[in-house]
Amino acid sequence: MISIYKNYAQPPSILANEHRVNKLTEIINKKDGNLYINNDYAPATVKTALETVYKEKCAYCESKIKHAANLQVEHYRPKAKVNEDEDHGGYYWLGLEWSNLLLSCPRCNQNGAKGNSFPIQGKRAALPVTVISSNKIDRTDLCANDIPLIRERPLLLNPEINNPRIHFYFDEHGKIYGKTLEGKSTINICNLNRAHLVGHRQELRLLLLKDIETVIEANRRGKLAKGGFEYFMQKALEKVEVRQYSDKEYSLWGWYLFYFFEKCFLSAIDNKQEKVIVLAAYKSYRKGKL
Repeated sequence: MISIYKNYAQPPSILANEHRVNKLTEIINKKDGNLYINNDYAPATVKTALETVYKEKCAYCESKIKHAANLQVEHYRPKAKVNEDEDHGGYYWLGLEWSNLLLSCPRCNQNGAKGNSFPIQGKRAALPVTVISSNKIDRTDLCANDIPLIRERPLLLNPEINNPRIHFYFDEHGKIYGKTLEGKSTINICNLNRAHLVGHRQELRLLLLKDIETVIEANRRGKLAKGGFEYFMQKALEKVEVRQYSDKEYSLWGWYLFYFFEKCFLSAIDNKQEKVIVLAAYKSYRKGKL
């Protein structure tokens, strides 16, 4: 999960066409989020817009389509049911709300993972009275970063609202941990340590480590010309650095690999002197001097 910017002021126009406004009005009047059908909130234009925003990655685990089947349009706040509150009918008024729609892989969004789970601390947000005043839908109070929703205290992180770097850390093998209650809860809700995710993250680390070890080995055998170690180590470190870019799969893990380089890479190097020269190269690279 990484921080994502979505322009809430410019939702796909199809979400506010006459058909959908009428449908939303009906659902609000009946207080029944089960009346939505998939095409109400997930037509092709909405899914395409979310794929652009999320770089074709799951909002929660950052898997791309090739690792996660088809990505789905999902409701951050469940539209018809909340597992943690059997008396709550779901956030039915947010079924077509652009700021409530995320892109998710089936494994994060299925029952047994996120599904209809939405635990909070304190009181749940209610349908604002202004939304249904004068029998017209006023969507200005439905935005995730505005009152009343912003006052709710979810235990599930929202990449459009929260900064995941504050809430998560990893071990050197790619297992993710929570620094905060929200981080720990999000890991559990979305099952972010499922085996294939940890495996893909570890595979990425080992691939980058191999490049570093190749440079070390060549240097050890005296196969590099003067300045060769610095040149090839720079290239290896560039590969680590770019993994944090938002379009890369598992870019939060890529960020951690780069900024916690000693923990993730130096721990795998046995020779103390080689550790010293690699660390020196990394520090020089960080300063733009390698």
